[in-house]
Amino acid sequence: MAQDAKYKNTNRSGSTPKRAARGKIRRPEAEAEAKEKEAAEKNEASAHESKFEERDFDELPPRAPRTPRTKKKTARDIAVSIFAVVFVLSMMIPSLASIIMGAQSASSSTDAPPTSFSVEQVDSMYASDASELENKLASNPNDTESLLALGKAYLGWASTVQSLVPGEEATAHADELYAKARDCFQRDIKLEDNTDAEVQLALCDLYSGDTEAAQKGLEAVVAKDNKNATAWLNLGFIYEQTNKDSAATAYQRAIDSDSDGSLGVQSYAQMRLDELEKEKTDAATQDDASAQSDTGSTTGDTANADKAASTDEKN
Repeated sequence: MAQDAKYKNTNRSGSTPKRAARGKIRRPEAEAEAKEKEAAEKNEASAHESKFEERDFDELPPRAPRTPRTKKKTARDIAVSIFAVVFVLSMMIPSLASIIMGAQSASSSTDAPPTSFSVEQVDSMYASDASELENKLASNPNDTESLLALGKAYLGWASTVQSLVPGEEATAHADELYAKARDCFQRDIKLEDNTDAEVQLALCDLYSGDTEAAQKGLEAVVAKDNKNATAWLNLGFIYEQTNKDSAATAYQRAIDSDSDGSLGVQSYAQMRLDELEKEKTDAATQDDASAQSDTGSTTGDTANADKAASTDEKN
């Protein structure tokens, strides 16, 4: 029996067979199921990625259309665009410049469409300060300091609405605020001789579209106070529309009257003066080029005429 056992554990070559490798043997059916499951997982992952790709590109808000630039600005456009920067040191409320700069910064950082404002949003920036000054005047109607401050508050408020909020409702609201500002300045002028209030009153006219009244008021101011930098600056805005040389003179007077830049006028007057000088230089260069072109054309015509005359003589 020992021999039989020996023969059972040997193959025909006489060697002992090796043990089968441990582990489960995968059946063909199980292997097919595993492959199907793996393919399904890949398809699901691919669909998930496609969904996010579509959302990233298809769900972005459309860009706002660009507003075409106009070649020529009116005195009102120029003045309103830098109003609060000029008066930032004297304003007791948020300035138009800071609002615009904040909106531009937010827009550029997110690459989103330009920020727009509603009447309610702008009102919320100014209403509390104006209300506080109104309460002061209720107890003391002849408080000239509060009258001037309230007039400037309403002027800045109206200018901000006019510049940042589109629509007829905003225009009507701005007109109401300009009227309130005008009333404050007129009351202040009746109580005291105040050229600052006179300048602000002229600006109410300028921003609300009455350029003729604004020019008359500002010229009256510089006639008795020829060092009033703010009046000269705004006269420059007005003169630009009719007489560039007068505008340049006004801007230079504004610069000289704010030599240390403490009023915030000097830099903006210099900016406008530089722009006028550039326009003048460009115009002169263009005239020279046109003159040279005309001279060349005339010379060519004369040469052709002489040639023709010479040919006739020979014939």
